[in-house]
Amino acid sequence: MILAGCGDGCRIVGTRLTLFLVLVGVCAFSEEPKPIRIASFNVYNFRPTHEKPPRDAEGFAATIRALAELDADIVVLQEMGSWDDFRLLQKRLRELGVDYPYLSLVYGADYTRHVAFLCKIKPAAEEHRTDRKYSLNGQEVKVRRGFGYLRFEIDDYVLHVLGAHLKSKVFHKLGQTDMRRYEARQLRYVIDELIDEDPLANVLVLGDLNDTMDSSPVKTVLYRRYKYTKRLYDLRPTAANGESWTYHHSASDTYSRIDYALASFDLLPEVDLSQCRILSPSDGHKASDHRPFVVSIIPQNRKDESIREKFSREIREPVVREAEPGKVFGTRKVLHE
Repeated sequence: MILAGCGDGCRIVGTRLTLFLVLVGVCAFSEEPKPIRIASFNVYNFRPTHEKPPRDAEGFAATIRALAELDADIVVLQEMGSWDDFRLLQKRLRELGVDYPYLSLVYGADYTRHVAFLCKIKPAAEEHRTDRKYSLNGQEVKVRRGFGYLRFEIDDYVLHVLGAHLKSKVFHKLGQTDMRRYEARQLRYVIDELIDEDPLANVLVLGDLNDTMDSSPVKTVLYRRYKYTKRLYDLRPTAANGESWTYHHSASDTYSRIDYALASFDLLPEVDLSQCRILSPSDGHKASDHRPFVVSIIPQNRKDESIREKFSREIREPVVREAEPGKVFGTRKVLHE
């Protein structure tokens, strides 16, 4: 040490300096890792490079701006078009200052609309499930969009991200309800495989399941009959005003929640539930018929058995807002004292 040999006073100062540096090092070492923001967004037939795109240029531009506003670390997309469309999206986002160097497109049986991933973090593995099949009415049917799967490794933390887009409610001769139910069952099989391989796996399922929470397909993915450690839990992102709808069906002018963020039990302690948010981007009505949402993950393995208390069955308990005098919530007026 430079201060050695300059008397007792210097030795004391040197000792204190060493202790200070050690404490600083401990604090730096124990600092909580930076959260990972993971989003999901149905980008509504994003096919701008096609000769006859289903949307106008203004709509595509609004979608790009919405993604730039999201600025998440990982984004799971539904209804992405071709690889050319995807690369164009990457380019336009980069021009807006949001760079996603890692792209992943899931090539399912649907050649028009794909599940896709935008990533700022390099995936450790890309193992999409595009060969999943089921039998229905004597026919062998492929899962239309397949299931996207990326594994991320941040230091010693491993995160499994699954992207899904189940069969829509558009008519099909085989029965769209049954098709969606069977696709949900195949998705559950993929989840089971990950958890069977590692019972402590941090699994996050994001995407458009095209059905509501009380439906058979969503219940199948959550799988309530399992022991709690093998179920999935609905993180239920909410907007700033407490609403949780994610989809507007213009023909019937109805609003519903059909987009989900579902987490395995061992992932729950690492989820910042206060940051599970539905976002309303600028020109959101032009960007998509869905609203994007984002969840925040702290990449550090934790244990917290009490986390289940924040969920009613498998659904995160809604935040209860205090009524204000004169305000109207729903269809009932708040009573004045």
